[in-house]
Amino acid sequence: MKKLLVLLLPCLLLTLACFGSGPEGTVKRFYSAVEKGDIDTAVDQLSSRIVGMVGKDKLRAGLSKQALDVKKKGGIKSLKITEMNEVGDVAEGKVTITYGDGSSETEDVKLIKEEGKWKLNADK
Repeated sequence: MKKLLVLLLPCLLLTLACFGSGPEGTVKRFYSAVEKGDIDTAVDQLSSRIVGMVGKDKLRAGLSKQALDVKKKGGIKSLKITEMNEVGDVAEGKVTITYGDGSSETEDVKLIKEEGKWKLNADK
């Protein structure tokens, strides 16, 4: 058991260092999951409000299409999060995604903390 823990600890620390646990980490996990086609992980980054409004099946279909679009653009080359403002259990900022084909887009992101975890949220 100790050997397993010693082997897994560096992986866990690396994951936390790459994605973190704050709002920025949630944004990075979401886009990384979409790029990989890991739709369940992408859905897990969304607030219960979004899941309730849209439904998991429609979300999965939309995110699968988005994953294909990302692939057509050559994957995600870089992800830059700016202007992230966190106040209590809400946060908002901007994310600029640069794709492998050189195109880019900037999106506003809103997050809410649910059960101690940051989740992407929608406007009212």
